[in-house]
Amino acid sequence: MNKNDVVRDVVAGLGFDSTYLVPPHGKSGGLALLRKKDVVVTKLFVSPKLIDVYVQYNGLNFYLSCVYGDPNQQSRHILWEKIQRIGSTRNGPWLLVGDFNEILNNSEKEGGPVREESSFTDFRNMFITCDLRDVRSVGDKFHGWKNGKHM
Repeated sequence: MNKNDVVRDVVAGLGFDSTYLVPPHGKSGGLALLRKKDVVVTKLFVSPKLIDVYVQYNGLNFYLSCVYGDPNQQSRHILWEKIQRIGSTRNGPWLLVGDFNEILNNSEKEGGPVREESSFTDFRNMFITCDLRDVRSVGDKFHGWKNGKHM
């Protein structure tokens, strides 16, 4: 059984009707977009780091971008530039979700050395250019990893 089959089995067990998968590369990455049959999802762009769709449900229409930021900090700017190009064409509500593998400033950092302010420039520019708002999570984490171990 391959990794996609495992994900599809989990999706079916959760009650979703379909999924679109971008498989991981090695032990990192991978994206899954789950949907119910009454939600219309039109794929606009797909890459190993981004699934971009238009969602229609019960009179509600919006863009949704599912993001997996590159674990290599020096490579992330490629995704931020792609998101900026997508954002420049958007007319209507747009939600970006996922693991960006990036922070806007040192106040979001837990542990490790303080980063240079210049290291946040590309990510901040993407936020500004796309007129995004950071919606903080509150409450228990759904899942996560810390120091290579599942929490």
